[in-house]
Amino acid sequence: MTTGHSIDYRATGDGDEEASLVEVTRPLPPKHRSAGSPITAIRETAETKSSGQLEEHGGGVTLFVDCSSFPDDDWLAIAGERPEVRHRPAVVFRLRPSGHVEAYRKGGLPLKLGDAVEWIDG
Repeated sequence: MTTGHSIDYRATGDGDEEASLVEVTRPLPPKHRSAGSPITAIRETAETKSSGQLEEHGGGVTLFVDCSSFPDDDWLAIAGERPEVRHRPAVVFRLRPSGHVEAYRKGGLPLKLGDAVEWIDG
């Protein structure tokens, strides 16, 4: 990238759709950091990405917040509230060892994920 920051992925579809840039961040669960709650953990991590790397890039990047390392109770709190992560578009998700993915989105997602995700954004 011309900003000196690298972006994790360039996702392309199988049609005429334009390529999308994707950045993935993996916050540590609250028990491994100073954040007092799972919601604070994802907000702080997303804020660091958004106000640094993604802001420098100038937009056009979809942020994926990977909560796969969060225990069930922490994920249930996040899924129940579906908090803002101060960046759009964003996908907050949790992948289980079975391959099942739950997620919610904020903003218009430029990627088609089909049946790969169970959306909980009601």
